[in-house]
Amino acid sequence: MKTPLASLLGLSLALALSGIAGPTNENTKASAQNLHTRQFKISTDTLMRNVRKLLPPKAGESNHDLLVRFLKEKKVDIQKPATLSLDEKKGFLLVRTSLGDLDKIEDLVAQTTSKK
Repeated sequence: MKTPLASLLGLSLALALSGIAGPTNENTKASAQNLHTRQFKISTDTLMRNVRKLLPPKAGESNHDLLVRFLKEKKVDIQKPATLSLDEKKGFLLVRTSLGDLDKIEDLVAQTTSKK
């Protein structure tokens, strides 16, 4: 038989653990469920040439990293569980993120790849 103190300590520990782990796990599941995927057929050369004009690359920075940094400066932050994949050979940009960010990315890609 448990003593009242042991029961109280067990309850306190359970509440503390649920307070630490519960919301974090729920938020991760909720944010992962709210992700959507969109694929863009693009001219990678045009996109990256224009991005480089707007935001010079850092030494050794890949096109993928430059694009992520460009989007971040435009208030679109691609952080896990969101993903961005740039297939330079096939000319595809695959993005998995919120609908709002997908719309922003679509607008930015259209603006950046349009002929000026």
